[in-house]
Amino acid sequence: MCFSSLSQVIKYLVATTVVFVSTVIMIYRHKFDRVKRRTSVGDNIVVGFFHPNCSAGGGGERVLWKAIQALGELREVGFLISVVIYTFDSPHDDYSKELMDHVNVRFSILLPPNLPLRFVHLNHLKNKRRRLSMIAESAWTMRVAWAGLNMLTPHIFFDTTGCAFTFIVAKILGGCKIATYVHYPTISTDMLKLVWQRRPSYNNQAQITQSVFKTYLKFAYYTSFAIAYGVVGCLADVVMTNSSWTYAHIHYLWRLARNRMHIVYPPCNTNFFQNKNDDDKRENIVISIGQVRTITCLFS
Repeated sequence: MCFSSLSQVIKYLVATTVVFVSTVIMIYRHKFDRVKRRTSVGDNIVVGFFHPNCSAGGGGERVLWKAIQALGELREVGFLISVVIYTFDSPHDDYSKELMDHVNVRFSILLPPNLPLRFVHLNHLKNKRRRLSMIAESAWTMRVAWAGLNMLTPHIFFDTTGCAFTFIVAKILGGCKIATYVHYPTISTDMLKLVWQRRPSYNNQAQITQSVFKTYLKFAYYTSFAIAYGVVGCLADVVMTNSSWTYAHIHYLWRLARNRMHIVYPPCNTNFFQNKNDDDKRENIVISIGQVRTITCLFS
């Protein structure tokens, strides 16, 4: 075929790419639809929680299990809901019982007994991961999501770990609705400012701050990643953040999803404090708690 100008060649390549990508998406949508039909429980809406470290005992896990408890309460009033969790834990005969006992002891959370709860064990991927850059780490989370959805495809994909790039697999290829609860943004404007101002920090080594060239290179890398993070974040149908600080950063980055964002403060167990007597002695102690999170900590 002969083209009279470069613009025609570009148009042809763009059209070919669009057709190819659309065909690939249609093929995988059909594939995941078959998985969804095969693994569905009756007429239940399957909610899949992407939380590989679901058996840990941190604040993120409390949010996970309270969310599942809330879905169980909806089932008790007539909503046909079942839950699946994608986890790095290894399967064994008493896994579910031991995990429920752990959740009860650690968080004082009991799940309704009539809530169907299944686990997709991705332990074969856990030891293959290494500490990587943000882009490589995000690609790794997509691989984990891909493996999980090939085993069981839910109607609603609920990310509770902040891995926004999994939305590409779950929504574009899997055809799932996306819900997410963001504890901490993968990248923030604060991180960009630290790099631009050449200030040493946990994410900005001194050897980079001492070089103008390396600073500009890293800033370009961070900016490109922030744009990509903003694009994939906009695939979410419902966005929840755990604080006004997180909300402000996600609101700035995920601009096309702003009308779907909500602040949902994390659940806190206050029973211990409510049961304390007023006569209990208080010690004059100041506790300072600091936390640093990067994306490479998410699957540690």
